[in-house]
Amino acid sequence: MNYRSFPEIFEERVALEPSALAVRDNMLALTYRDLNTRSNEIALYLQSKGVRRGDRVGVLMTRSIKAIAAIIGILKVGAAYVPLDAQDPYPRLKQILAEVDPVLLFTDTETKHSFPDRRLVCFDEMELGQALQGVGNLQLRPKPDDLAYVIYTSGSTGDAKGIAGVHSSITSGMAWVPKDPIREGEVWGLNVSLTFGASIARLFLPLMCGIPLVVFTDEVTKDAQRLLKAVFAERVTNLFLVAPLLQEILRAGQPLTDLLAHVRTVVTGGADRPRNLWQLVNDRIPHIRVIDGYAASEVGSPIIVSMYDWTSKSVVDRIFPGITVRLLDADMKQVPIGGEGEVYVAGQHLARGYWNDLQLTSERFVTLQIEDSPQRLFRTGDRARRTAEDSFELLGRTDLVVKIRGYRV
Repeated sequence: MNYRSFPEIFEERVALEPSALAVRDNMLALTYRDLNTRSNEIALYLQSKGVRRGDRVGVLMTRSIKAIAAIIGILKVGAAYVPLDAQDPYPRLKQILAEVDPVLLFTDTETKHSFPDRRLVCFDEMELGQALQGVGNLQLRPKPDDLAYVIYTSGSTGDAKGIAGVHSSITSGMAWVPKDPIREGEVWGLNVSLTFGASIARLFLPLMCGIPLVVFTDEVTKDAQRLLKAVFAERVTNLFLVAPLLQEILRAGQPLTDLLAHVRTVVTGGADRPRNLWQLVNDRIPHIRVIDGYAASEVGSPIIVSMYDWTSKSVVDRIFPGITVRLLDADMKQVPIGGEGEVYVAGQHLARGYWNDLQLTSERFVTLQIEDSPQRLFRTGDRARRTAEDSFELLGRTDLVVKIRGYRV
């Protein structure tokens, strides 16, 4: 599969639909031309400050169009963005900054005083927008395997781990489009933290495909009813809901489910999905297609996508394009149908590994001889049973962890 960098695909979309709406939030709406020009300005500003390919730039900003423009500008200059959530505990943020050591930290009015010992740039105080008609694309072109982001996991299994993703991790979602063509009138919602692995697809895929993106603020997303009212008002057709929130909405029923009238697709995921998910969907929101993704942030895309087929009354699993799933035993041999083993995932868009942790990277990202050729695989730590040639039943973690209130112990 031929992967490319995000700026290259995004700029092609800008050329195709310069006047189309790209993104809107509660304060602003930008066309593709305006978003591209603004991000070009940011990229030039970063270059003037000495930011170069391979550098890391922190983004400690509220979820907004401004944060998105900053991220695109960072990617255009060949640097990697490091998203930080101001709602996280201060020691966690301090740890991330110490490990990643960004050359610059973007802030906004609400966060500009957070880390005075860092090289800060308050986005709201930058002199942008003075020459919006004359800022062209940079000649610099990031490569598909260039570092694009460092996103830290929740840390529920111990210390938070920085996942170093590449541009092909961002653009891998394009492989799904031919299998699930975009319908007219699509509007996607961005309601997850930019520090969350699911934000990769939610943020970048619409911008590459010409789908308007609506950004919901933290204040809106904290309350399910308020979020769904905003989703209804913005006529959002595609929404991500973590499994516990989807379960809460489904069990509540009307009037909450009435606010999903415009929604065509809900994407969900996470280990806390209810066992009767598909029955709840059928009972409460039969007009909505629910996609349940088995994923790992280290992979850069979903691994297996599950959907319910109402005709056959069964769940249909699809391995994500560009992904190879292997179920291996303790001797690293493929298990037969009916056998159990650990899930390993191969793909060109796997993350580089864990930031500044060579030991953990070598343990979880392994190279094996597969069919007489070396292949790099990510070891998920999940157990599964092979039920058919390309079908697997997940059984749990290999380390036998359990969750108490959402935290692995």
